[in-house]
Amino acid sequence: ARRATPPDAAAPMVALDAAPEPPDAAPPIDAAPAATPGDGTLIVLNDTWCDILVDGLPAGRTGAGHRRELKIAAGQHVVTCQQPAGTWTKTIVVVAGQPAAVQDALLRPVAVTMGISGDKIQIDGRHYPRGAKAQLKAGRYRAVVPGGAAGWLTVPQVAACTVHEVGNDLACDP
Repeated sequence: ARRATPPDAAAPMVALDAAPEPPDAAPPIDAAPAATPGDGTLIVLNDTWCDILVDGLPAGRTGAGHRRELKIAAGQHVVTCQQPAGTWTKTIVVVAGQPAAVQDALLRPVAVTMGISGDKIQIDGRHYPRGAKAQLKAGRYRAVVPGGAAGWLTVPQVAACTVHEVGNDLACDP
C-alpha cells in the first residue's frame, strides 16, 4: 500500500517567531538606470568636427554634416566632443535597440563688423549695410560686395573681427 504525501510536506519549515527576510534595498532615487542588455545607437551632433570620447575612450570623429552614429552597449555613458576650439561633455542613457542623441556646439558667435568700402555686402545671401554688426560662427562664407570684391570670406574663431576688402578678396581681421 502506498502512503499519500501531504501537499505541504515539501514546504520548508519556518518557526513562527522567525524574523522576516529584509526586503531588497531600493536604489537611491538619483541612481543611474541599470544597463539594459544589448546595443543601442548613440548619435553625436556638433556644429563643427570634433574627436569623440565615450567613457574616456576614443570613439572616432564627427563626419560629414558634423554627425556620427555609434553602436554602443546600452546603459549610461559619458560623451565628450573635443577639438582646438573647445570641449563639451554630456552624460546620456542609451536604451537597447533605440537611438539616443547628444548635441552641443563648440563654435561661439563672432561679432563681425562690416568695414567694407561699398554700401553693402552680401554674406551667404544675406545683405548687411556698411558699418553693420552681425553674429556669425567661425567658418567660410560666400560673400560679395556689389561692384567690388567677391569670393570666400573666412571668419576666424575670435571674439570679434572686421570685414574689409583686400584687392578683389575679403578678409575678417580681429
